Amino acid sequence: MSVRMSPTVVLTAVAQDAATAHITADGLSHSTVEDNTVISTHAALDLLNAASEIDAALSGDVAKKFKPTRAIIRVDTQTGAGATGDSQVQIGTSIAGTDVMAATVMTNLMTVGQCFIVDLTGVFPDIAGNATLHVKVAVVDTTGTTMTATVEVEGTQV
Repeated sequence: MSVRMSPTVVLTAVAQDAATAHITADGLSHSTVEDNTVISTHAALDLLNAASEIDAALSGDVAKKFKPTRAIIRVDTQTGAGATGDSQVQIGTSIAGTDVMAATVMTNLMTVGQCFIVDLTGVFPDIAGNATLHVKVAVVDTTGTTMTATVEVEGTQV
């Protein structure tokens, strides 16, 4: 079965179903509609603890390869003295690895709700679409009592 969209565009039933799902999806589920969007979410990374590391699996397919495009670091909690905004985060395919993102200073990332976004470019290793990524605090923020963040690593699978 196919659907005629115009005199020149004809969609298969599968493509029409995907288009309808995409159009009617809420904003939170759009990334799951598009097949090539992959993400890993690393919650509760302690930016005041040099030993803090959160591992999480990518949401992709083992048969496909993951190409990272950006990392989003969002502050979830911050108490005590004001944060300095000088913590450093690194991302790798192995524990303490830096092959996805070398230690990067989270400049001015200090208060709850703030985001620091890093565009990821360069040469990356061969990463499966469902691989586990490791996010680690390389350098702690110099002030504060508690400060945690959620790190999302986004990319595409091919």
